[in-house]
Amino acid sequence: MKRNRIMLMLLAGLFSFCSADNTSGNGSEEGDGTIWYPVAAPKQEVKQAEILLPASRDYLAYDGIPIRVLFNHWLRDPYILNALDGYYYMTGTTEVSSFPRGVPVSANANGWWYNDGVPLWRSKDLVNWETMGYVWNLDRDATWAKEYKLSPHTATDDGSPVRAVWAPEIHYLKGTYWIVYSMNYDGIGILKSVSGKPEGPYEDIKKDGPLPGNIDVDLFEDTDGTVYYLTDGYSIAKMKPDMSGLADEPRELEFIPSPPWAEGITMTKVGDNYVWYGAANSIVTINGQEQRTYDCFSATSKSVYGPYTNRYRAIPYAGHNNIFEDKEGNLWSTQFHPQPFMEKALEPAILPVEISDDGIISVKRSYPRPVWKYCLEEPQDASWMAERYDDSDWAEGEAGFGDPEIQNVGSVSDVGTQWDTERIWMRRTFTVESLPLSPKLFLRYTGAVEVWINGERVYSAEDEPLDYLTIPVSSEVFKTGENTIAVSLRRGSGLQYLDIGVINGTFAGAN
Repeated sequence: MKRNRIMLMLLAGLFSFCSADNTSGNGSEEGDGTIWYPVAAPKQEVKQAEILLPASRDYLAYDGIPIRVLFNHWLRDPYILNALDGYYYMTGTTEVSSFPRGVPVSANANGWWYNDGVPLWRSKDLVNWETMGYVWNLDRDATWAKEYKLSPHTATDDGSPVRAVWAPEIHYLKGTYWIVYSMNYDGIGILKSVSGKPEGPYEDIKKDGPLPGNIDVDLFEDTDGTVYYLTDGYSIAKMKPDMSGLADEPRELEFIPSPPWAEGITMTKVGDNYVWYGAANSIVTINGQEQRTYDCFSATSKSVYGPYTNRYRAIPYAGHNNIFEDKEGNLWSTQFHPQPFMEKALEPAILPVEISDDGIISVKRSYPRPVWKYCLEEPQDASWMAERYDDSDWAEGEAGFGDPEIQNVGSVSDVGTQWDTERIWMRRTFTVESLPLSPKLFLRYTGAVEVWINGERVYSAEDEPLDYLTIPVSSEVFKTGENTIAVSLRRGSGLQYLDIGVINGTFAGAN
């Protein structure tokens, strides 16, 4: 009986509507009748710490990633478009708590099984946001996508069919706005704004059924004006010049070597390099349990069809993202997903990124990489860790030190200098203006480590922590003016890595 009641409610579209209780329900109505509801500013985490000696990883960022949260509402797969009308527009996968008070939303919307369609937010500065709710509603506007179906991806508790829009994207091409979307039971659609405005109204370019593919669709416009349809991890097809449908059958992108699973694929172009990027997992074992981070991986090619090579973890924790340029020419990536290593809720965020001339994506650093003196052969002088020591003949390298492969798994580990010997010895001087009250080491290592400050050993251990540690240090080992830190490390059993800094103070979210 329960299943029958649910089925009747779903098929009839008789949902009760509610709104998230997060901010005022007062919205501003525009000339076309569209109401835009203000979204409350996010709660900002207070991060209080003085950096005495920077590590390669930024202590004052969310687990090493300089994230800016946009607002404290649930949103998966955020996609942001920098539009020509002065606004940024964002869409994504929604649930009942995705909107401020006043926006109609189904009471049972959970983003996984059921939701109401394609949402839309806008902002002039990437700081202050407002939303019109659903720009395209499944009950009001959909054709083939109105149907509820059993999902190959996720089953309801009682086996009833589902209907939710996943991972919509908004694009501006050929003089109007387009929204691509996929259904959680498989099925892809492309919507065209018939008014030429981002708020629509929108119509499906194919009303009698879905386009080829299953989930996670993207549009990429090449420099010659050709628009490509991307979906299902590695599929690509040309769109017709008038965007009315596909010009050819989807084909698989070529990768060398063959890549593992990916979703949420996107593409951009830098010079003559095609830059593919998409969402995939990196896997690490924590306390005997397998943990997965949801990351952005990338690869490059000279041809839109491939072969794509040098697949790498481009942006840790930014799975199913998009990269866009702001109105000042800076590049940003979207991010939403909490990770095993991250103190963050599931909510939309952005982080600054860079793309090199050869198409390599990376997170934009908050400061230059710290440079250390290092030696790969055991120093002959037993006082090498002393405050006064002639290390002029030691090599110099940028932190962190280790196997670059560690950047592809687990926590953020930023390798500046490749290190592949059994042992490493390191030294660095830094200045302290006033004696710290609550000094701590901020470090990650794999193996047997020893740390000295001004010749006094302050830490030693032999293990392989999967994330960075904050280790209290006596303030008595410091002095005003120039200080010296020395580190030795014997490699462990896993991928080797060493990064270390010194902070004064703590903030919520640090270990």
